[in-house]
Amino acid sequence: MTGISAAPALVADVGGTNIRFALIHDGTTLQDAATLRCADYPDLAAAMRFYHAETRPNSAPSRAAIAVAAPVAGDNVELTNNGWSFSIAE
Repeated sequence: MTGISAAPALVADVGGTNIRFALIHDGTTLQDAATLRCADYPDLAAAMRFYHAETRPNSAPSRAAIAVAAPVAGDNVELTNNGWSFSIAE
C-alpha cells in the first residue's frame, strides 16, 4: 500500500475506568488488544509505555489515534472522566 507505514498504528479508547489499546497492521487488522485500568497508571503516557512493553517492545507504532471523553480544542487535552491530561504535540 502506498503511503502506509510498515510499522503498526496504535489505537486507544480512553474512558474513566479503563483504557483499551490495540495495534492496527495493514490498515485493517486489529491485534494485541488489551484493556488496562486507568487507576493503575499516573497518566496516559505511562499506560501507553506499559502496553507497548507488554505487546511489541521491538516494533514501535509509527502513528496513533486516541479517542478521549473530552473536548479537544487545542494542544492540551484534559479528560473529563479521570484526572489525566496530556499534550497532543508531546
